[in-house]
Amino acid sequence: MNKFKIVLVIAFSCLVAFLLTLFKPEVEKARSLQKGMLVEVFSAKPESPNMIVETYGTVEPKESLKFIAEVSGKITQVSAFFVEGGYVAKGTKLLTIDRRSFELGLKSAAAGRIQTEAALAIFKQNVINLQSSIKIAQADFRLAKAEFMRINTLFGKKVIAKTALDKAKQVYIRSLNNLDNLNNQLKLSDSQHKELLSRKSMADVAQEQAKLQLQKTVITAPFNGYILEKIVKNGEYVNPGAYLGSLYKENSFEVTGNIAQKDLEWIVPGINIKPLDAEVIFDNLQNKITWQAKAVRTKSAVDIHTRTLPVVIQIDAEGFDNKKKAMLRPGIFVKILIKGKKENGIYILPVNLIGENNTVNIAEKNRLVKKQVEIIRIFKDKAYITKGIDAQDFIIKTDIAGASEGMQVRTSYFQRLRLKERF
Repeated sequence: MNKFKIVLVIAFSCLVAFLLTLFKPEVEKARSLQKGMLVEVFSAKPESPNMIVETYGTVEPKESLKFIAEVSGKITQVSAFFVEGGYVAKGTKLLTIDRRSFELGLKSAAAGRIQTEAALAIFKQNVINLQSSIKIAQADFRLAKAEFMRINTLFGKKVIAKTALDKAKQVYIRSLNNLDNLNNQLKLSDSQHKELLSRKSMADVAQEQAKLQLQKTVITAPFNGYILEKIVKNGEYVNPGAYLGSLYKENSFEVTGNIAQKDLEWIVPGINIKPLDAEVIFDNLQNKITWQAKAVRTKSAVDIHTRTLPVVIQIDAEGFDNKKKAMLRPGIFVKILIKGKKENGIYILPVNLIGENNTVNIAEKNRLVKKQVEIIRIFKDKAYITKGIDAQDFIIKTDIAGASEGMQVRTSYFQRLRLKERF
């Protein structure tokens, strides 16, 4: 009886399974509502960027000088500030060369000048005396002449003897000669005066030269700055022309960067009209420091070896903080970014989106469209485009292997919505 029940249950189950299989509803296949490759798109807006020109260079002092000995002697004093890297203020005495012989030379020149001044004073007094003597001689000459004329008249009347006439004539001639001699001396005094004035001028020059030589025994700093190099030591003997050391001016530096010919159009002739804004960047992986600067001029000739044009960038560190001032030193290698000409209506795209023949993939009505664009410049990883696309274009960002004109593509609904909200 139990076996019969088991067989009955199994048979009933098989019948139910058969009926379910026989009358089950047919499942409809879902139709694909969208076709094509899913891509990411974006819209580019026209911009007005300044064309950045990049180059590299080494920082150098804008103003520096070398200390050269102009007199010979032993160095008797060296300032404690006169050390490499030391800061010195304007007017600081850096070193002194033995002054004793030059002080004696100045005293000798001063004595010579006093002698010429004394000789000139004596001469002037002699001229005054000579002029007085001439006046006396003129009066004596007039008297002698009148006496001779009177005696000559009396001799003509045979009133006096000839000896009296001869005597009067001799007195007249002597007074005439005396007057002529004095006048000749007065005429010569002019040349003597010029000679004494010349001697005085030479004495003045000699004294000034001695003063100048004495001044050259002390080397002073002409401006605030840092000692770049020191060569001599205290007690060392130097000759004229000997190199003593060098100094560069604080807060004033230059960098010369070489600009490739293809980039010259972005800064020339603008730099010839006014300085261009620039940034000088020092990056040694631990510290990155940027200094604001100015590109002030181009040099006169293109480098014949590199075919680049040197451009001079000036850095005025006066307003920088202490850290920036401390890092700005001659000799550091830096990157230079020059803010060049401004261009309007530029679309800037990643250069990897530019295909063959300067084409860009656009998503248009679920189709891929290739638009040819005009590129005026490629800088780093960016392409600067002037024509071929506009702000309404959906530029395909996704990398599509073997992308072809007209192939089906699709974008997400939310991405299209976000792009439309931008406009």
